[in-house]
Amino acid sequence: MTSSGQARPACRCNPAVRDAPQHAGGGPAPSDAEQIAWLRKENEQLKQAIDSRPWIDMARGILIAQLGCSAEQSWEILV
Repeated sequence: MTSSGQARPACRCNPAVRDAPQHAGGGPAPSDAEQIAWLRKENEQLKQAIDSRPWIDMARGILIAQLGCSAEQSWEILV
């Protein structure tokens, strides 16, 4: 609740909340269990991204050394 006694809106940065129909707009809001499941999945994906970052940086370094490209160009090649 806010200081004026109004309910705070759900966090819109969470796609489980952001992409769900608005509660007042005719659809059920995601349950706590759905939000927790989504957050756990996102947490796991972020952990994997952090774990793979050194490999990505190594690949970028190889591209820069072998092709003489810039750091930005090496990223564009990889993605």
